[in-house]
Amino acid sequence: MADKAETKRNVAVVTGAAGGIGRALVAELLQAQYTVVAVDAHAEALQAAWAAEPRVQAVNCDVTDPSAVEALAAGVWETHKQVDAVFCNAGVMPPLAPFFDSRVDDARWVFEVNVFGVWHTAQAFGRRLVAQTSQSMLVITGSEHSVSAPMPLGAAYTASKHALLGLADVLRMEMPDQVSVSLLCPGMVNTALGNSIERRPTAFGGAGSNPMGGSIPKGLAPERIAAHCLTEAQKGTPYIFTHHSVHDLVRERTEQLLAELARQTHAEDGSAHSDTRKLFQDWMGTTKD
Repeated sequence: MADKAETKRNVAVVTGAAGGIGRALVAELLQAQYTVVAVDAHAEALQAAWAAEPRVQAVNCDVTDPSAVEALAAGVWETHKQVDAVFCNAGVMPPLAPFFDSRVDDARWVFEVNVFGVWHTAQAFGRRLVAQTSQSMLVITGSEHSVSAPMPLGAAYTASKHALLGLADVLRMEMPDQVSVSLLCPGMVNTALGNSIERRPTAFGGAGSNPMGGSIPKGLAPERIAAHCLTEAQKGTPYIFTHHSVHDLVRERTEQLLAELARQTHAEDGSAHSDTRKLFQDWMGTTKD
């Protein structure tokens, strides 16, 4: 008699799944035979995107609310018993403006979504990924802004994506080996990220308009970003790059940092005893890379 038991599918969770890179990630995961929990704060857009797909569980959740994210994670494990991949992808961008003309309310909104939304998601899901002990991956959507400052007029957005670089690096050191941590660092992508403020919740000032909003026509297709992201995340790649143009930005910053270090310090300056990494490793009694 043929075995009629259904083959177990891997389970993935994607935040910011109603559009852009998030929606493309869900589609890519479906192609890879995952069952996907698609999460977004915008219920109508989420349902329009995924209500007809039987292998997608569409869940309305605001990642800026830690209790809601904790409840989401608990529900996902109750339903699926195990999760193999978590994509902390939800993000927003305020209207471009010079720093001195930027609104602090806009900056707080950006940090609540881009940084603390990822923080809440990584904590709630990451704890459970560790506890289940099987191989899994945690992927954070950063940006070319995580490793550079490619343009002016975006202080809050750039600062938020820089924060994710540090968060991902620390998580990677703290996670056990069975949980890989990747930071996706795309350049320009053809999404409606510039229109984020049109969907800003009342709690953060309500909807607004962006004179420079709209899709980013010169950006790469989100489907291309998603396909590359999944391929590299499955390898455990720490930094996932999608645009070769970011190479020059990283090189310029690295060269400047090394040049200034060489100019201002030297190996015999007496700071060896204050090597933070070595002191911490000695304190913890570990030399984990």
